[in-house]
Amino acid sequence: MQTVAVEHASPNQAKVVKIEWNMGKRCNFNCSYCPSEVHNNTEKKKSWDQLNDAYQLIKDKFLLGSKANFIVSGGEPTVHKNYIEFAEMVYNDGH
Repeated sequence: MQTVAVEHASPNQAKVVKIEWNMGKRCNFNCSYCPSEVHNNTEKKKSWDQLNDAYQLIKDKFLLGSKANFIVSGGEPTVHKNYIEFAEMVYNDGH
């Protein structure tokens, strides 16, 4: 089967960049449907400086003022101590 065209229902949605942000493999669960290679409870979490530096790089070099939808994943992202701070930063920047 060949894909002929992919369109958005809204022309405005076509202008929004989608960023899938993986916060790491750290997870406090062991769900049966989740493969062990994508989660663990031992990986060192990324520091706030690492998260912030990567976000600023994406914002300054890639987004260039464009709106973006961030999909945050990676293990269980809410166990990261800076998750709320990160989400607020992205939200406050209009994403």
